[in-house]
Amino acid sequence: MRISCESFPPAPLLTRIVVKPMPSSPPYCSLLFPLSTPAPELKRIISKYLTPTSVVLTTLRESFTSGEQAKFAHRMRESVQEGAPWVLARNVGRKIWGLLSGEGDWEE
Repeated sequence: MRISCESFPPAPLLTRIVVKPMPSSPPYCSLLFPLSTPAPELKRIISKYLTPTSVVLTTLRESFTSGEQAKFAHRMRESVQEGAPWVLARNVGRKIWGLLSGEGDWEE
């Protein structure tokens, strides 16, 4: 079943534009919706929304260039080799077991 632009009912707020299909693609159409805000205002809103992303990416880039990521990876590897995560998991497991069996206290 093919849908053409003529099959859409005309709407007062929609602007209908028929686009000629490319030779290798099936027919299609585009619908444009009018914007209620001017483009510069929209650009400011999008920029404000995406500002935290640029801050995070800048911080991440600086941590890579300064070598902090490599230092962190080395510290993490040493910690794993020493068994610190397993000690922590064992202590937490014992604490939970004590709480569930009634031997421990929630405030400890």
